[in-house]
Amino acid sequence: MTKTAPRRDRILKVASPLPAPPLRLINGGSIRTGPGFAIGPRRIPEYGIGFLDEGRGWMVQAGRRCLLTRGDLFIVFPETSYAFAADEHHPWDVYHLNFTCAGLAPILRRAGLTSTSYLCTGIDRVEMRGWFDDLLAVAERSAGADVIGITAAAWTILRGMTRAAPITSPGTRAGRFVAARRHLDQRLAESVPIADLAERAGCSRFHFMRAFQREVGMSPRQYQIHARIAAAKKLLADGLSVKETAYRLGYGDLFYFSRLFKQKAGVAPSTFGKRRFLS
Repeated sequence: MTKTAPRRDRILKVASPLPAPPLRLINGGSIRTGPGFAIGPRRIPEYGIGFLDEGRGWMVQAGRRCLLTRGDLFIVFPETSYAFAADEHHPWDVYHLNFTCAGLAPILRRAGLTSTSYLCTGIDRVEMRGWFDDLLAVAERSAGADVIGITAAAWTILRGMTRAAPITSPGTRAGRFVAARRHLDQRLAESVPIADLAERAGCSRFHFMRAFQREVGMSPRQYQIHARIAAAKKLLADGLSVKETAYRLGYGDLFYFSRLFKQKAGVAPSTFGKRRFLS
């Protein structure tokens, strides 16, 4: 007779539990804006969420201005003055939700989200886009009647948003660079202007360069190269070719990528890939 292991009871424990407040969706959708699209300044009585799938622009809420780029998600707080606009040359593909949810503010504060800290970076674009598409699909299939399905999909988006939100307060010296570093990490294949990073950190270009060097121990460019080489090692270890790895990380010149990789890693990328394969 086969002896089976005894079933182990599983008990859910929640530290400092907060009740899940009722959420009522007002509207939502996805739109492609024209150049120079702008809204505000204005106030709304409900919460609003915007997810920038493509494009660039800016937003101001409660007097705090933030740069918006592809993959960013922001939340509008009730009865709080806000305005946003798309860049003249980079119109938006944006998903949006408007909803009421009494009692949501304490949950958002725990995730570091307030009316002046309203930007979430480091979002997985494919994952977040899928969650929005799921919500819209449920709403369309049921003509808005599947309240449980719509509410569950909306909470999934909120969970993803709070999971990506920086825990460190943006007002602290350390927290000032969290968004900038995440921005670089999420855009390894792009050339990110220092001016964009400085605006995201809320300081001048000169101050940002000096402070980033002091806090991180290297310049933003050096940090991006370091992150790219680390990502290249992982891609090569996963079996990608040197050419595909270079392409994914934004290097159009294969010779330059190979030379840089060897300089930083000590071996050529082709040799590194073979070593990982043989091991």
